[in-house]
Amino acid sequence: MLQNSTSQLIQEIHEQKDLVYAEDGRFSVSPVTTSYNAILEELKNLYSDHSLSKEKILNFEFLENDIEISTDRVLLVRSISNMIKNALEASSRGQTVIVSCTFDDETVTINVKNEGVIPEDIQLQIFQRSFSTKADSGRGIGTYSIKLFVEKYLQGKVFFISDEENQTLFSIEIPKSIKVDECVKS
Repeated sequence: MLQNSTSQLIQEIHEQKDLVYAEDGRFSVSPVTTSYNAILEELKNLYSDHSLSKEKILNFEFLENDIEISTDRVLLVRSISNMIKNALEASSRGQTVIVSCTFDDETVTINVKNEGVIPEDIQLQIFQRSFSTKADSGRGIGTYSIKLFVEKYLQGKVFFISDEENQTLFSIEIPKSIKVDECVKS
């Protein structure tokens, strides 16, 4: 338990440092070629025994015919992980969170859906720095960092829909291959 806590604290320190560098334009991306299913497998392993997953259904939809992505794997995994964490925190016992993707020749869109609906007044503040729905424990950087890293460094976009008909669906759309000369560099 101590090792797990220490590891989590070190990860949070690195994430905070990366966030400061990203805000200042001093962050450098490190694109690698990976696959959607490999990223999903990493996230599945991360959340299979996670305390947030207890008594909730977490469904990872792997692709029958996997696709390759050339991107900064660490940033993409971190961003999807933040979306999963938020979806699990917003879900009640027995509710389902689904991680899926769609793609075309140029882009891949990774979706995280949960059964809740975000109130309209909160929707307007979702991507603001320091905004949190968790009064006691939130730091308010999760959705902010997703938007910052995806839009400024992964050359993509982040969007969501939340209503009674669709429930809540957060999406990250990125190019299948980052254009390195267009990435923000230090």
